[in-house]
Amino acid sequence: MGYDSKGIKAYFATVTGVTATATGNYIGEVVSFSGPSGAAAIIDMTHLASSFKEKKMGLPDEGQVTMEVNMIATNVGQEQLLKCRRGRTRGEFSVRLTDTGVTKLDCEAYCLSYVPSGGVDAPLRAAVTLELNGLATWSTVAAE
Repeated sequence: MGYDSKGIKAYFATVTGVTATATGNYIGEVVSFSGPSGAAAIIDMTHLASSFKEKKMGLPDEGQVTMEVNMIATNVGQEQLLKCRRGRTRGEFSVRLTDTGVTKLDCEAYCLSYVPSGGVDAPLRAAVTLELNGLATWSTVAAE
């Protein structure tokens, strides 16, 4: 049986090396998310004596996390994302799933984009893209 998406919480702090999950860093009204989307590069090692392509795996790249949020100007987590995007600095990103053991994802990330959109009979939303830096760590913690 899979887990429910309802209740998943995302956090972003502007300072790396701190716990992103402080209440004040909560990213309000996340509608959806996707990622990490990482993959490693393939290095072509083929040479003139090769009979077939020879390859090596490059360094792992954790990729990106994308989110859609209901845009809230006063939400500290969303303000933190904008601050890092404008300052070209990285922050701490964290997601807490809803399973019994509370699976979490923690990583450093750059906020590449925060793109507002709206329309008739539609909420004001923002599409957020985070570029992960270094290792994205999945682990389990006690229920929060």
